[in-house]
Amino acid sequence: MYGTRPPWARLSTETDIPSAQSPESPGRGPRSPRKVQLMSNRHLFAFAIVAAILAGGCTSSQAQEQKSPEARKARSGIVGHTVFAGKPPRRARIDTSAYPVCATANDGQPIYSERVVVDPQGRLANVVVWIKNVPKGQYQAKRNRVILDQVGCRYVPHALAVQIGQELLIRNSDNRAACVHFKSRLNGDWNIGGLVKKTVPPVQKFTKPEIGTAVFKCDLLPWMECRVAIFDHPFFAVSAKDGTFEIPTQGLPAGRYEIWAWHEKYKSIKLKDVDLHPDEQTPLTITFNKKRGK
Repeated sequence: MYGTRPPWARLSTETDIPSAQSPESPGRGPRSPRKVQLMSNRHLFAFAIVAAILAGGCTSSQAQEQKSPEARKARSGIVGHTVFAGKPPRRARIDTSAYPVCATANDGQPIYSERVVVDPQGRLANVVVWIKNVPKGQYQAKRNRVILDQVGCRYVPHALAVQIGQELLIRNSDNRAACVHFKSRLNGDWNIGGLVKKTVPPVQKFTKPEIGTAVFKCDLLPWMECRVAIFDHPFFAVSAKDGTFEIPTQGLPAGRYEIWAWHEKYKSIKLKDVDLHPDEQTPLTITFNKKRGK
């Protein structure tokens, strides 16, 4: 029926030829059916090239995604938020009138209590979150140094977490001499005095797990505090100003775990039977209220 010409070539040519045989436009002659056929074939060829490029790009992207399990593992773990339900308490303003160096340390801006920090979206900061029932095993230890700084007569951060053996660097960015006082139930009680801005920051390590009973204070400025959580495994985090936290779970056996959270005012809560897989993301929202977390 079509001879040696394939059906798609017949269809494309017949679509354009009638326009070449239509009544002539003023000042124009009829277009050649041969030219129409060539143009049609060129369009099909160009379309085929574009389609091949697009298909090749998609295939390459999919292949790249399939060939990068390390990238997927790097994104695995618990990815969550700590939030506050209800109206949060007002943050008390700190009276710094007796400490002129602190009154001017923040460009005249007031200092507020950091015991409860909730952003406008209701997200709660400074919550320590960890996996409770971690099986014994050889897990990759945290190697980065944790930094505790003194900025504007405040400890920064207000809450931190470290692993046993992990280095904690203590520095002073204020233009005043600082006295750092560490108090705990299981990791001793000690002071670092005369810490000034150009002092080489001392490095400390801890030896026993402890949550809720370790704190850095300043014996000169009573509002200065930093809560410290110490763990014997690397599966923990502290929620940021926007309530976000991430706990990588590489190396952790898949299974059901308890997830615990601690806040200095609202204390500890736990979430039971949370399914974790080392190569998957687990979204989690932890909610606190004025009475307790939930």
